[in-house]
Amino acid sequence: MNMDKIVTGTFDEDAFPYLHLRVMNRKKELSVSAKAIIDTGAAHCLVREELAQQLQLETLRVADYRHPVFGKMPLTEYLMDLRFDQEGRQMAIIEDIRTGTLIDPYYPASVIIGVEVLKHCTFNYNGPQKSFSLCFAIQ
Repeated sequence: MNMDKIVTGTFDEDAFPYLHLRVMNRKKELSVSAKAIIDTGAAHCLVREELAQQLQLETLRVADYRHPVFGKMPLTEYLMDLRFDQEGRQMAIIEDIRTGTLIDPYYPASVIIGVEVLKHCTFNYNGPQKSFSLCFAIQ
């Protein structure tokens, strides 16, 4: 039997769709609440370096990256887990997400959620009402 678990979010002052979730390192039993912006144009997820270090996320590799604004720089890839809650209740956990380093120091969130996560749910966007929802089908 399938059950749908729905998480809703809204828009911040910069008009980015966002929600608060838990970034986790299940192996070390560490987690932190963080603001995450949904970016449907991003293939991958990104996390701030400070948050990755705080959670002791597993490093997968370090590669040279050519950023369109900041130029050539090293980019660390990590493995993280995300927990989506609604009104204090756990709705879904997505495990073992490959994530890169969020380089922009002025970006208004600690996590960017890209297609790597969105492929696990249905994303419903309601521009006029300034809201969105993620619907997870749980077996």
